[in-house]
Amino acid sequence: MRQSFDLNAWLMDTYSLGDVTSELIRSYTNDVFLIRTRSERFVLKFYGLGWRTKSEIQYVVALLEHLSGKGLRVANIIPDPEGSRIHKITWPEGEQYAVLFEYAEGSKPQPPFSEPLYDVFGQAIGRMHDLSDDFVDRYDRKPLDIDTLIHAR
Repeated sequence: MRQSFDLNAWLMDTYSLGDVTSELIRSYTNDVFLIRTRSERFVLKFYGLGWRTKSEIQYVVALLEHLSGKGLRVANIIPDPEGSRIHKITWPEGEQYAVLFEYAEGSKPQPPFSEPLYDVFGQAIGRMHDLSDDFVDRYDRKPLDIDTLIHAR
């Protein structure tokens, strides 16, 4: 994040959350922040500069909303008071998009991974794919294939 950007003030202004604190919890391609209010937690994802277009992010948002509507437990997107789900920040280096999510309770599995864990994970991914069969993709996006995964920045 840029030093002159006051993330907490932006969150309070954009989402009307009241007093917030933010903590960077991961910074790779995307910057991910844990956001705390007096009574709630959220996760804010800043997509890396040039990493995803708005249309590609709209696809992800629409897919998550579709899956949630089908009963799959996902970290739902939190819209701002006007209903916007994706926010653009313009820096001298380019545009970056931000999306606020519900906080999902839980912990990351730690090695050694067990066969039952792989079974549960496989079942969950299978259910996700089954529930997305009727999802209508109307957004422009790069294909997520082996070539893209290997050669993407």
